[in-house]
Amino acid sequence: MSTKTPHIAEDPTHSPDGRPLARVQYVEPDTTVDPWDCNYFGIPRAKEVIHFNQPLNDLRPSIFTPSNHYQLSTHGFTALKHKSALDIVGGEAYDRIKAYDVLIPEFKDILKSVTGAKTVHVLGLGMRLKEADPDTKPLRERDTNAPPERCGIDLPVKSMDMTVPYMGGYEGGNKIGPARSVHIDYSPDGARQILRHVRRDVIADTKDIVEAEDAAVTAGQDIALYSGRRYAMFSVWRALKKVERDPVAVCDPNSIDFDRDLVEHVNKQPGDEQGDYLAGLSMLKGDHAESQKWYWISDQDVDEVFIFQFYDSYAIREGRPWGAPHGGVTLLGKEQGEPRHSVEARCIAVFD
Repeated sequence: MSTKTPHIAEDPTHSPDGRPLARVQYVEPDTTVDPWDCNYFGIPRAKEVIHFNQPLNDLRPSIFTPSNHYQLSTHGFTALKHKSALDIVGGEAYDRIKAYDVLIPEFKDILKSVTGAKTVHVLGLGMRLKEADPDTKPLRERDTNAPPERCGIDLPVKSMDMTVPYMGGYEGGNKIGPARSVHIDYSPDGARQILRHVRRDVIADTKDIVEAEDAAVTAGQDIALYSGRRYAMFSVWRALKKVERDPVAVCDPNSIDFDRDLVEHVNKQPGDEQGDYLAGLSMLKGDHAESQKWYWISDQDVDEVFIFQFYDSYAIREGRPWGAPHGGVTLLGKEQGEPRHSVEARCIAVFD
């Protein structure tokens, strides 16, 4: 009498070793589009799109312990516990004025404590409350008879005061959702353009850095080896409710080839006194998705702050990752329910 081993159905929401799966959206941008013809903060038209179910490695609890080895200098991301002076659970962070007056100084202090920076400039806050946009489609799947799309987010930027931190998602019906396509918010050149154009107080504070970078170029040297102060750019973000859906996940930058896997997408941004300018971000392609390592903080709560590095001007010379790809991923099996509620700050840190 033979005995058959019962068939155990594969769990479509977890990898064979039990890790949760998340659908990650990789977009290779169509770089032939003229960014001046796009809206501000242009989400790229997709030349190619890959969706890949990535197993997520849980950073809890190690990232909140003294032995945490996930540091900005080694992985381009880290996290810490922080209790806000605002009643986050009670909803005070949704108040535009309270968020401006309390969250912005707190984000500055958090980043100073983590990085040792002398000065931190907060470019603005982005509050995310709504559903993510539908999955992106590549050019070959678009309706050729449809009117041409105007790439980018149609934000009322001309009504925004660009001399102070902006408050994205706090204005009336202009709610924003998770950023599905995985990316680094600034390419190295994009970070340099931000420094030169974004806001008068930043421009004044970093004038000597820009002069040092320009001097290196004039002398025929690698701009990454300029002789001047260090600066870096980060996202500091926290949940406004415990995260159960659309979490932010981050790719270990040591698991990608920066030259092979990243493509720059240049978009139009509103400047201060100097007017509009162009700055690039880096999109992560999915051609080698299977070799990447992805991380998250399970059930991230309101007192847990995630920090991602966009760019560090000393990283290349020191042989470490200059940024960490990240995005709002679709946690399989948890596609329904209330959208993620979170707030993030884009920051520039300047060092002595």
